[in-house]
Amino acid sequence: LMVTCAFDHLQNAVQLRIHSFFFHLGKLVVRRPSLTILLSIVASLLCATGLLAGRWEGRFEYSYVPRELASFASFEEQAALYGVAPRVAEFKAESLDASESILTKDLLLELLRIHDEVLDMEVPEPEGGKGGTFRYKDICERAYEDGPCAVTNLFTATGLEDNRRKLKDMNQNQIDDFFRDKRDALEVYLGSVKADDDEETIYVKVARFFYLVAQVDQEPAPLFEGPDVELARREAWELAFINLVTQDNRKGLQLISIAGRSLDDEIARNVGGSVPIMGAAITSILIYMSILLGRGLPPAHSRLLLGVGAVVTILFAEIAGFGLAAAFGVPLTDLSLMIVFIVVGVGVDDAIVLVGFLRAEDPSMPVEARVPAALGRAGSAIFLTSFTNLLAFLVASLVDFPGVRWFCICAGLVVFVLFILTTTLFTALLVFDERRAVAARWDCCACCGGPCTSPWCKVGPVHIGKGGPEQQPAAPSPLAMKQAAEGAPSAVDAPRASAPTAAASDERSSSPVARQLRSIVSSYPRFVTNRVVAVIVVCLFVAVVPLGFVLAVPRFQIGVDFEDNFPDGSYLSAYYLHTDEHFAGLSDDALLLFEDEDWSDEDVQDRALALVEVLDDFQPVVKNEFRSWLADYLRYVDVQKDLGSNGTNPARSGKKFYKDLRTWLKRDDPECANSKCSRLIVPKAYTRDIVWEGDGDDRRIVATRFRGSINVPDTLDGRFATMTSARAKVAEEKAGLNVEIYSYFFVFSDRDDMITELIFGTLAYAAAAVLGALLLFLHVFTVLLIGVGIAAVDGGLFCVMWLWNVPLDVSAFICLAISIGLAVDYVVHVAHAFEHSSGDARERAQEGLREIGGSVFKGGMSTFLGIVLLSAAPSEVFRIFFKMLFSTVVLALFIGLALFPALASLFGSIIPAKTKAADSVGVPAAYPSSQRGTHTGLDPDATPT
Repeated sequence: LMVTCAFDHLQNAVQLRIHSFFFHLGKLVVRRPSLTILLSIVASLLCATGLLAGRWEGRFEYSYVPRELASFASFEEQAALYGVAPRVAEFKAESLDASESILTKDLLLELLRIHDEVLDMEVPEPEGGKGGTFRYKDICERAYEDGPCAVTNLFTATGLEDNRRKLKDMNQNQIDDFFRDKRDALEVYLGSVKADDDEETIYVKVARFFYLVAQVDQEPAPLFEGPDVELARREAWELAFINLVTQDNRKGLQLISIAGRSLDDEIARNVGGSVPIMGAAITSILIYMSILLGRGLPPAHSRLLLGVGAVVTILFAEIAGFGLAAAFGVPLTDLSLMIVFIVVGVGVDDAIVLVGFLRAEDPSMPVEARVPAALGRAGSAIFLTSFTNLLAFLVASLVDFPGVRWFCICAGLVVFVLFILTTTLFTALLVFDERRAVAARWDCCACCGGPCTSPWCKVGPVHIGKGGPEQQPAAPSPLAMKQAAEGAPSAVDAPRASAPTAAASDERSSSPVARQLRSIVSSYPRFVTNRVVAVIVVCLFVAVVPLGFVLAVPRFQIGVDFEDNFPDGSYLSAYYLHTDEHFAGLSDDALLLFEDEDWSDEDVQDRALALVEVLDDFQPVVKNEFRSWLADYLRYVDVQKDLGSNGTNPARSGKKFYKDLRTWLKRDDPECANSKCSRLIVPKAYTRDIVWEGDGDDRRIVATRFRGSINVPDTLDGRFATMTSARAKVAEEKAGLNVEIYSYFFVFSDRDDMITELIFGTLAYAAAAVLGALLLFLHVFTVLLIGVGIAAVDGGLFCVMWLWNVPLDVSAFICLAISIGLAVDYVVHVAHAFEHSSGDARERAQEGLREIGGSVFKGGMSTFLGIVLLSAAPSEVFRIFFKMLFSTVVLALFIGLALFPALASLFGSIIPAKTKAADSVGVPAAYPSSQRGTHTGLDPDATPT
């Protein structure tokens, strides 16, 4: 009991301090609204200058992969030891005649001509370059230092590129025989290969050509600077490559292509396609705000200009928040644009709450008294919701997921700045608009309008306390003095007696349908707190929790399809889908990574070769055999031993091993890799796979890699099974070697495997942090009821994801991470109003709904308007955002307007009622609490009575 009492005293002290702060802030804003606006705009613009140092992170591996993964460590280690992977430009060709093979002589000669065009294509140097033009050879990835460009296709793999006369001299039967014998070695370059029953003829639908471009070391790109000159050269050549290949004047061929820049181009198109949607969302919010904030028909009673001010406040908060994030070194990603849609809804909620509290004040009070009083009450509520949102974002930003972390940091900073600007900039704009309304001036044209009809204009200004205006009440009129002498209430004593309420006016002028709707709305608090209805509501929402966590979660689809990351109809997506269709059994490079082994030891060599032999036979995981400098060097040693004398033979092991190996690695002439000479190697090409340590003859190998290929299944489960089985096989057969197997797709398979654990951990920590923070403001049992609501929101979201086929990926992860803050945003207003209401539990729940329920509902509708247009976004990733945020808003509204009132009416008797801080701090003595007024009905816009 002592702890409870102490905690109640702490809560009251905190709330009184917060209310007092915002009340006095309101007084300052009222006294100097112009200065407040100027300082707010200047501060926002100063924060926005951080964008000048902003950077854009477009690399998938660094945005959407946890940094603590072992596979990500291998990815970075590969880049550090052996250099970053090259960029790839490629095209595919097929005959316009579906029945014609791509291997007909005429089409092969045309393909060879296109290949030559690519190699000889001259591209103008970009701005800042050397001037003139450059070719592929100037930017290509080379097989080894000073070696040839790394170009691979059916001509280079068969030697026809260097022996073109042979192709021209062959007839069609000879061509079929030539490629039929080599088709297994050409499966990477030839797609949809078919042969007749007697294997006499061969049909190939698609041919594939690769051109490797040397990569440059990339960091997050500056937002307002052009790309590095070397990167700009590569992007210029890739654009010219795409344009050249896809020309229409190809004889009998249809070509499609992609390049290294294609990914960035499609992401940019994705973001650019969402900008019009963002503009439409902001416009819809502006219209909504103008209608919602107004008290009647324009021009005198509308509030279009105030709606514009609310939107401008939100926009300033966004650019200032992004600027702060950029100044702190947080890069932007393609998902950062979603913050705009989220914050628009949140900002409108705060503005609606503030205006709702202002309308709840006695209209006979002057603007200088009503605004501080309203901000004192609304500021506490806005602070609480903004604080919980910020806390949820900050907790989610601790997750080991860079893209999610950056998103949450940016969103948290924007929410923080929005809270500050709402209580300063928007409040100052509200002061001017209230003064305009009191003076009966026109909206958007304050110089026009009629005389003042407000009761305040008749009463005159009143001293509002320390630091406020010093004007005294105007002298009573003769009529007022006569009424006073006769004992009748004067306008000063009863300012409401002469002016009918807006609600009464609406009641007389509205249609029967409007009156019926108003009656339904006003009866809703009684309906939802009915004991039977409340029990049904609680049972339904509580049942959602096990359904979501137990039934839906195991059925999630993990990860979006690759094409869903790009705009609908993306040529990049079409290219990869075409590859999936015609090149069955996709594969990726597999690397055996060795470190700190003494390769001059024959035992190490034997164990490494034995491991390679086991993996070569490990089907269907490993697709092609591993090739290594070790096997080819030992084969070279054996050949030399058969040819030369013992005194000149290269060493197989021992002290001379490394010296002779380095000599062999300097050879750049092709050599036969087997007795049949079916495979040629260039020893110098292996220098890219070896890392040396030391100087001179003492140099030794500290790291090396063997190259192979591994099958990549179409499904997530298949890829994960392939990864785990390959790792298990290496661990089983490595025989004490310091070796691991790695492939690029391991990075994303590892991420997808742990994403569920990451999400549940993030949700748990965020919920605990938010609920813990609420204990400073709300009763512990109130917080417990809110916790039930949060669990229901998460369970409902899981059910929606299952039923709506929403995959669990980065977009869904972000939405789940922020769902707690959004859920609390809606329910905490009702909970706060419940605690500060009087009566039994049911009466308090009804009063809480009447006081703030309308604002909560309108705030939810504004958030809905902010995100609904995302349903028309150009890519599935953004549509996933819509599905998740829409579901979150709907569920959170149900929790705030149905579940919590139901729970409070059933169990709220345990929660003691609190006095309203707004009535005990800072309210002018001239306007006692009995004249302040309260909301009537669920609609907070009704005139107080």
